[in-house]
Amino acid sequence: MTNQNISLAILSAIVIVLGLIISVMIFELSFLSWLTIFVTLSLFYLLLIVFLLSIESRKTVVKYPLDYQMSIETPVYEGPVKKRDFVASETGKIYHRSDCRMAKMIKEDKRIEAENKQYFSRKGYKACKICL
Repeated sequence: MTNQNISLAILSAIVIVLGLIISVMIFELSFLSWLTIFVTLSLFYLLLIVFLLSIESRKTVVKYPLDYQMSIETPVYEGPVKKRDFVASETGKIYHRSDCRMAKMIKEDKRIEAENKQYFSRKGYKACKICL
């Protein structure tokens, strides 16, 4: 049981005890009546604990294997920028360095190449957040 469930169980036990004390004081109950109330409230308390335990047992934690977890790679670029080093797709609105992993996914028939960033900026393309 979690701390919250334990707190609820303790609170309900306190309510049961207070209910018994108040009922005996106010109504001046006989022993048999007091015992009946005590058994009824105790059964209610046990049902509450069983309910809280069943809720706790229904919780499942899903853990994904490392294969499914997304990893973010830090791009490593070597050497100076060459001519025609910026590429974009005709259908997209983002331009990349030609050695960017996202640029390598652009199909050849949709590929646009340029020597500088300004070409793509003037056409309304935005810089890739991975490589630029």
